[in-house]
Amino acid sequence: MDDEARDTIERFHEALNRRDLDALGDLITDDCVFEATSPAPDGTRHVGRQAVLEACRAFFAGSPSTHFEMEEMFGAGDRVIVRWLYTIVMAAFGALVWFGLGVMRRHRRRKERRENRRY
Repeated sequence: MDDEARDTIERFHEALNRRDLDALGDLITDDCVFEATSPAPDGTRHVGRQAVLEACRAFFAGSPSTHFEMEEMFGAGDRVIVRWLYTIVMAAFGALVWFGLGVMRRHRRRKERRENRRY
């Protein structure tokens, strides 16, 4: 993985944790696909830049205390794999933590194409 790919993915995660839809919009391509894990068992597939941003908007509104922490990032070619922790604080349960893996692809236009995300 080159420095440009690493920088792009780091900027994506920083924007995600800031809940910055404008910054995310600058990093997501028109052919982006995001596969959410809910509702179970198969989740929801969001196709296209606007659909992915709308999914992010809804996620931010419903999960104001979430945080993603990158534990490890590695890549090959235009693919980047990120292993992360997803934390949400809920009044009834306290802090809940999930492990996840994101497979991302750096597009030639220096934008990211998010292929899936699993909790």
